[in-house]
Amino acid sequence: MNKNNFRIAAAQSTSIAGDIGENVRRHVAFVRKASEHHANVVVFPELSLTGYEPTLAMKTAIHADDSVLLPLQNVRNELGIMVIAGCPIRSTVGKPFLGAFILRPEQPIAVYRKRFVHPGEAEYFQASDDVVTCSFCGAKVGIAICADINNPLHPEDTSKLGADIYAAGVAITPNGIGDAESNLSAIAHRHEMLAVMANYASSTGDYPIAGRSAIWNEQGQVVAQADGTGECLVIAEATPDGWRGDVVRV
Repeated sequence: MNKNNFRIAAAQSTSIAGDIGENVRRHVAFVRKASEHHANVVVFPELSLTGYEPTLAMKTAIHADDSVLLPLQNVRNELGIMVIAGCPIRSTVGKPFLGAFILRPEQPIAVYRKRFVHPGEAEYFQASDDVVTCSFCGAKVGIAICADINNPLHPEDTSKLGADIYAAGVAITPNGIGDAESNLSAIAHRHEMLAVMANYASSTGDYPIAGRSAIWNEQGQVVAQADGTGECLVIAEATPDGWRGDVVRV
């Protein structure tokens, strides 16, 4: 991708356990802040609309047409911005999916349902066969959720659909952050995609969180990265000389 001035932001945010309405409000505030910095796309952490709370998944799972999402729909239309937010997604049969809603201006909400659910999540969620990319502002964004980045099939299949950005919402602890960083750097380099990782700003679901949200360029080099936890936006901008990064505290 070579679209000058295109900007994407990883939202390193905090969520309230199980409170979708309050978390939507927090998402809207992050989206407005990202828009002030001219972001075209904002990526939130895994299950950002509920917090990483697998035990609450059945109770909190919703469909894309749920009215609780209206404030996010309104702000994406108002600001002309694409938002990727994590949430348990209701299934017609059995356990919910661990998913993400993709909101683009004046379009129906698209859905990605996590493909590679790890063993600790399998009690609460079912996996899918989804491979999802969404075009916006000249970019083609592939959607990933946390453990997807550990399976080479996921970025490979996403790349085959023409993605030039690999956007991963994650919930990663200090013990796992090094492997996640290595994986995403390698994915970016191998598939010549910008790789984006949006992690939580603080603990969620009783799990300690590393923060360190980051963006890697197509050579696998860090463009911008949070230095730890705390709420912030990690932003990458396409320029004629390559990607330029920034970190903005929220």
